[in-house]
Amino acid sequence: MNGKAVLLAALMVLVAQAAFARGQREAAVGDYTPEGYFHFSASFNSAVITGFQGPSTDVRIPPQIMGRLVTAIGARAFANSGLASVTIPDSVTRIEGAAFLNNRLESISIGSGVVYIGFYAFAFNRLTSIPDTGRATVHESAFSNNPVR
Repeated sequence: MNGKAVLLAALMVLVAQAAFARGQREAAVGDYTPEGYFHFSASFNSAVITGFQGPSTDVRIPPQIMGRLVTAIGARAFANSGLASVTIPDSVTRIEGAAFLNNRLESISIGSGVVYIGFYAFAFNRLTSIPDTGRATVHESAFSNNPVR
């Protein structure tokens, strides 16, 4: 390898280590789930979460990812992820269909910014109560197949 390639490889390793260390610090603080665990699509100033690959079963969605406001949870973004609890920030306005379908959710916290919850969004979980959804339009199947009391 020439000198430039070695320098580039070393720089890439340093950037990767810094990103990993940042994620570890965030996880240690216990504030939000590190943003590196989320897949997302972005526009100029907002982000839609489209997937999740993280080790935790208790997820706190950050209000921003890479400096962009998280405004929506995409369809099937967290489906079949084995989650036990999720906290959705006030920045989120839409939770699309089947977003949290078929997990082990026993506890959810939905931010006050949510105005729409799609079909089967939280279906097939372990919820015993439905949280206050405020002013949101909630599809009739959004919380189906839960042991709601």
